[in-house]
Amino acid sequence: MVQAAAKVLAMSAVRLLEDEDARDAAMAEFQSRTAKDPIPPLCDYDPPIHFRWPEYVTTARGRDWWIPKDMDGA
Repeated sequence: MVQAAAKVLAMSAVRLLEDEDARDAAMAEFQSRTAKDPIPPLCDYDPPIHFRWPEYVTTARGRDWWIPKDMDGA
């Protein structure tokens, strides 16, 4: 399913690169949609930087990852 979706997106991009009429129509639709009711930025919250990140380690089984505990023991 992911490969089929990638093919559709790739062919759409190629069509827009090759077909000037399709590119103009897409730009006209974009401008008409954004002129009426502009969508505000969807990221209207603080970035989620408080999550713990995995550390990559080498074990007897090979390369692996684990999520270390916070400094406060959480």
